[in-house]
Amino acid sequence: MKASYDGESIKLSKGYVDALKEVLAEEVKMMQKAWPENADLWYWGRATVLDLGRAGSVEFTYGSDDDMPDDGLGRFAVVVDEC
Repeated sequence: MKASYDGESIKLSKGYVDALKEVLAEEVKMMQKAWPENADLWYWGRATVLDLGRAGSVEFTYGSDDDMPDDGLGRFAVVVDEC
């Protein structure tokens, strides 16, 4: 999986991708526990990697089972923005 750093293409390490997936899963668990009456709103997550040379280089998106993307990536996934 390749991303951009100040316009240069770099390969994301397995450890980096795995860490982002872990953040997604743990935030879902945390929010389900903190907000049990709305736990069903927290089911899946995506981490979108933008240009790593900029602040805010990763965006996190979460949702319920009903609005899970049908991209075949499962509950927690890392994707790279193609801009």
